[in-house]
Amino acid sequence: MAFSDRFDAISLPPAEVRRLGEEAGAAVRHGRARFASRLGLEPGDVVFMRQVHGAEAGYVSGPDPGATPMDGMCTDQPGLALAVLVADCAPVLLADARAGVVGVAHAG
Repeated sequence: MAFSDRFDAISLPPAEVRRLGEEAGAAVRHGRARFASRLGLEPGDVVFMRQVHGAEAGYVSGPDPGATPMDGMCTDQPGLALAVLVADCAPVLLADARAGVVGVAHAG
């Protein structure tokens, strides 16, 4: 388990907000790569959801969960890190060591 902060993200002019959110762009990609590197991972080893404040959850087996909107995901793939982004909501982390499954959810 690891937590990022605003220093993992970068801000390119004219934006003044540092985020790892789902916006496309070089700054977000660079910030996510920086976060992965800090954890000793490649950028493709960290999976980010397209969070929508909904009730959908899914299983992910690779680095890109696709464009499916969801607020929870799980995997049984070793080496795949799951990311959940929160501001004023709660991150939920789940694990079943016996089954070898981990999950994250965005609650709020």
